[in-house]
Amino acid sequence: MRAKQPRRDEQREERIGMEIIVDAYSAEEQAMGWYYRSLRLLGAG
Repeated sequence: MRAKQPRRDEQREERIGMEIIVDAYSAEEQAMGWYYRSLRLLGAG
């Protein structure tokens, strides 16, 4: 049996995205922001 997925919260998604890319000036910097956020969530960073 699979775990129930939480509903998608658009405002939360927008807030997270803005937090990550607030200081990013290029697509590469945005990608690195997402990468490091992922590492923090996984406890690897």
